Amino acid sequence: MKGQGALSHIRGIVRSRRRPLGSFITSLDPATTTIMGSAGFDFLVLDAEHGPIDKGAALAHVRAAQAVDTPVLARVIENSRPLIQSFMDVGVAGVVVPRIANAEAAVLAVRATRYGAGGRAHRAREFPSALARQ
Repeated sequence: MKGQGALSHIRGIVRSRRRPLGSFITSLDPATTTIMGSAGFDFLVLDAEHGPIDKGAALAHVRAAQAVDTPVLARVIENSRPLIQSFMDVGVAGVVVPRIANAEAAVLAVRATRYGAGGRAHRAREFPSALARQ
């Protein structure tokens, strides 16, 4: 996967007509991610919905996954923009969002993974000028 994004990696596997092989991680120990990534899984999913994984544990797992060049996703507890973005901030390649019942909920989940034009740094640059106007 070196030099390409996680999504491109998975798409390449699908285009080659091979099913991607992934697994859920519920352990807090990032060594689990290292072992499973080294075993050849194409991707791993951190279970923050039914498991004890929080953002701090996710960060350790992301670093472990990077060391073995394996994309890692996070299954979050709900379709919440702040929650989804907080997991994206620690470096997961994407999220699995539960209970998506309609197109509107799907659109909201996808939008939560995106930062507007310029990203967060762009918004941070706007902050001082907003203070000056007050």
